[in-house]
Amino acid sequence: MATRSIIAIDTGFGIEGVYCHWDGSPCTRGPILLSGYQYRETVRKLISGGSISSLGLMIEPTGKHSFDNPQENVTVYYHRDRGENWANVKPGKFATQDDLKQHDYAYLFTIDNEWIYSAESWNHWEKLTSINEFSAR
Repeated sequence: MATRSIIAIDTGFGIEGVYCHWDGSPCTRGPILLSGYQYRETVRKLISGGSISSLGLMIEPTGKHSFDNPQENVTVYYHRDRGENWANVKPGKFATQDDLKQHDYAYLFTIDNEWIYSAESWNHWEKLTSINEFSAR
């Protein structure tokens, strides 16, 4: 069963985000976001690819890569790698942080260049602080 999530960025002019289907829990998603997506340009590029089947440390493949045969540690997109209609998987716009809480977890790269996360059932947000924090859970 999938742990669904939203990955988003506060652009300063609004919030843009994408759906991510697999492994959205903080113990899986946290280390990848903290180590692979620390810079605003990288986060924007990640989100610009549209909805994600599975998040990897890299956005672009360096070899053969597809939805059925993904390259290790490469993000799998529904449009690029599966051929899904762009209109159905393009990044969405959200009015508030709480609008992101449509799935199990939501991750937001803030205007201060920090990752925060929340769960659908929480009424608060927490800062993603350390990769080690998640490996201990």
